[in-house]
Amino acid sequence: MTILVVGSTGTLGSLAAEAALAEGHAVAAMVRDRQSPAAVRLRAAGAKLCVADLKDTKQIDMAVRGVSAVIITATATLSRREGDSLEAVDGRGLQTLITACIQNGVHHVVLVSFSRGIDADTPLSRFKRAAERRLENSAMECTILLPSYFPEKFMTPLVGFDVNAGRVRIYGDGTRPISYVATSDVARLAARCAAEPLGKGAIPMGGPKTYSQLEVAQLAEHMTGKRLVLDYMPLDHIESAMSSSGDPLKQSHLGLYRGLAIGDSLSADWAGEFGMTPTPLQACVERIWGLNRNGSISGETTNRSLS
Repeated sequence: MTILVVGSTGTLGSLAAEAALAEGHAVAAMVRDRQSPAAVRLRAAGAKLCVADLKDTKQIDMAVRGVSAVIITATATLSRREGDSLEAVDGRGLQTLITACIQNGVHHVVLVSFSRGIDADTPLSRFKRAAERRLENSAMECTILLPSYFPEKFMTPLVGFDVNAGRVRIYGDGTRPISYVATSDVARLAARCAAEPLGKGAIPMGGPKTYSQLEVAQLAEHMTGKRLVLDYMPLDHIESAMSSSGDPLKQSHLGLYRGLAIGDSLSADWAGEFGMTPTPLQACVERIWGLNRNGSISGETTNRSLS
């Protein structure tokens, strides 16, 4: 079987492609630039490159022909390419892709969305939930992964969690539990599900233990030996900013921050069902912050996980 990975040059998508290759499956990686560093890595790992853009209906139709399963990790939430809006990619793009899958007889689609406990009404949530409903109402086999927060995204300077600078943004009062789940775990499960003949439906995904934002800050202080200054963004400020913003991307980011403020507690039951061991948060943050064995930070923290 051939598995097409849409969003393969992002970290989640590239990890999913690598996991599928490790399981012995043929992988077609959808890319827009064959010469990009991510595309070159995927080709070296054994993936066949497929050039297509979610905004191009004809290219998408050609990309899905002859593939058995499709893993969808694509999103415009962090893209800086011209024309890559949420509406164009997460909205029309995903709908175009699902239509192409239906019309070309794709057997199984695995969509990586996000926890339904993160329930703010934002452009991103409307587009993702629409894609989920479309798949659930189709005749195709489908699996919809609903992970909670990725530490590789939400414990980095891009959201104000800057260990190197010694400052951490806390959304809300920081006490609510959050089920941080490793990006690599979601990628492995996506690859495993895509190879299954039957879809698994909607699968909520939490990590092995919940942590509040304040507990994560304490963990960071313990592991790095740094004293961190906490900057709070109260829940009412988040909601006020959401209602006053006319920027779909900013609204969507604020909706995710609101989810951090109110908490998102999910179980890790998915791991036992699929014979996997969820990655502890400590192992994730050691990689994120580039910690040496003595707890010191080595070099600059990488943001490749946000590509």
